[in-house]
Amino acid sequence: MRRFRYIFLLLFGLIGCTQPPITPEDETTDVVIASLLDRVGPEVKSAPLYRGLVLTDKQQGAAQTESRFAFRMLNALPNEKDLVLSPLSLSYALGLVQEATADEAASQVLDLLGFGAEESAAANAWFKLLLSDLPRLDTTVTLSLANAVLVDRKYGISPNYKAVAAQEYLALAEEMDFSDASVALRIINGWCSQHTNGLIPTLFKEGDLLGAAAILSNALYAKAAWYGVFSDAGNKPFTTSAGKTASLPFITKKALALPYVNTDTYTAVSHPLGQDGRYELIAILPHANCWDKTLQQLSSGEWDALRKGMQDQPVEVMLPQFKVENDLSFKNILQGFGVRGIFSTEMGMSRLLANQSRLPVGDIQQKAVFSLDKTGVEGAAVTAVLIATSTPDPQTPQYIPFTADRPFIFALSEKESGLVLFVGVFAGQN
Repeated sequence: MRRFRYIFLLLFGLIGCTQPPITPEDETTDVVIASLLDRVGPEVKSAPLYRGLVLTDKQQGAAQTESRFAFRMLNALPNEKDLVLSPLSLSYALGLVQEATADEAASQVLDLLGFGAEESAAANAWFKLLLSDLPRLDTTVTLSLANAVLVDRKYGISPNYKAVAAQEYLALAEEMDFSDASVALRIINGWCSQHTNGLIPTLFKEGDLLGAAAILSNALYAKAAWYGVFSDAGNKPFTTSAGKTASLPFITKKALALPYVNTDTYTAVSHPLGQDGRYELIAILPHANCWDKTLQQLSSGEWDALRKGMQDQPVEVMLPQFKVENDLSFKNILQGFGVRGIFSTEMGMSRLLANQSRLPVGDIQQKAVFSLDKTGVEGAAVTAVLIATSTPDPQTPQYIPFTADRPFIFALSEKESGLVLFVGVFAGQN
């Protein structure tokens, strides 16, 4: 059986701003919730067109590291069924984490992000650059990114940490009462829904916050139209990863020049998004019996070689329309990648809380959703770090066919740097 996957990446940013603290004693619950949810800065939709990301060598290296990290995560997760995650959202959450811890625990996170043990400031600057510049690449692409740090009032938030979170991550950083679970859930889930355009209305349910002292979170949302027009192709057969045939709605397009590559392991095509192609959707279709090898190659740096090896070709693209949703836990995978200190009571989050308690990270979770149809793509993700009190041509051209009628990998990325925002698999079965 031939097996395939798509990896997709999305970039989006929303600028947040700090405001005076809320005093719940003087306000009703609904007013408190509304006030918290309103504490975000304006989306950068009216900014002038940006000429492109200008990266230092260190920042370009960070983008490459993040892209390898994206495929390492995809390879480490079960990928026999549909799968989507946002490595960029996870990286932002880890950025907030490395600033909240110290010593070996911080070094482990920084190394995973592509920075040295003493380069916390450089990592913060990298994330702040993306917050500022990504939304300005193409104003026809809706792209938002938001960060939040919510701490139980009985522990308090360190003034130094709050300042860094607000200044470098443009984060909402507030204390709140976690003992009133219903109010806490309404605030947190409301924030998630607001910053994902309603695609992720609920992150936590009743009981999920038991034992939680703080939540560090990132939300991403992106929506982009295809550059040019796709047509409906009707229902076509799609061979799932289980070897069964499903009838799925496809879209199609003939283009005289699309970036395309065909290797011994896979074929891949890139299609531009937005008004000038600063974002792209790359579909990667492994050859027969090359699924595992393709993922291994992508995990080891093949992403850069794939992008550099692409050449414009006449391609007839056929893609299935789909929607993929996932709830994921990253704790075990991150520990396997060498990030262990943040989960231990000996190290923990030593720079987050006002009382300097070394509370550990209980888990790092993500909800993500990604859809593709003839209008374009749309995706959202929320990543939450739970800090626990206990561990919880005039002639007819010869078009190259690219028909994704089997499981495939999809990725949405920023074109210049190759930065991966979303990566996933469409296997035709949930």
